[in-house]
Amino acid sequence: MSATLEAPAPQVIDVGGRRLAAWCSGTGSPAGFIEPGLAAPGTQGAGVQQGIAAFTRCCRYDRAGLGASEPAPAPRTLDELVGDLHALLHQPGMREGPCVLVGHSLGGLLVRLYAHRHPKDVAALVLVDSMHEQQFERLAPAFPPEGAADSPMLRGMRAFWQHGWEDPAQNGEALDLPASSAQLPGDGSLGELPMLVLSAPAFDDRKLFPAPHGERLARGWLALQQRLLRLSCRSEHVALESGSGHFVHRDQPAQVVQAVQRVVSKLRGLTPA
Repeated sequence: MSATLEAPAPQVIDVGGRRLAAWCSGTGSPAGFIEPGLAAPGTQGAGVQQGIAAFTRCCRYDRAGLGASEPAPAPRTLDELVGDLHALLHQPGMREGPCVLVGHSLGGLLVRLYAHRHPKDVAALVLVDSMHEQQFERLAPAFPPEGAADSPMLRGMRAFWQHGWEDPAQNGEALDLPASSAQLPGDGSLGELPMLVLSAPAFDDRKLFPAPHGERLARGWLALQQRLLRLSCRSEHVALESGSGHFVHRDQPAQVVQAVQRVVSKLRGLTPA
């Protein structure tokens, strides 16, 4: 699948004194709208957008301060990101009716909060290896203890998961993650909203995470992915067994496209492809 599909220039949309860049393609309803992970520009969703645009309208964008979008005052919280997305989705011509929000990693937290704040805008959610608001507290203790042979990557990940996540200056998007996590409602908060949870075998790098730490982290991550199913009584879990790490949209974009197509087909009353 090609990794590029965009107009020569993005749509530039004012969201209250700041401009965000967005790219849309395809036709049809319900439209898909892609929310990338923490500090990730919208270009990371270009390949997935191309696939979704083959069967319905699909848009992606750069959040404030990323890619071609103007910055916003920092630090920020999910509430403020939801406000930007709401302004974007209510621009003329952006969509027709409720849309399918597709959130990867941090984007999963964002689309969840959006669906809670603005349920009439949302037809369904697709969570792609989504972050969970309790992940740092639950999984940080499972990281391997410090050792002389630790790689720089492991050292950096351990530092971020144990303490760095609390500092907005360390996450590349000036996001206050502790405050944002507190804004998310708990189990059952999405009622009957259709939701598909697509999860990858995270922490599966045996060289980076030696046994038994990697296995413990992987089990903990899967448990949090399964806990997301409690958010809605109409939830479904699709677990990828291999071939993809956390960045599913990069490693296996077709899997994300198929998940969205499955949801869109159900909403249209069709048999999923």
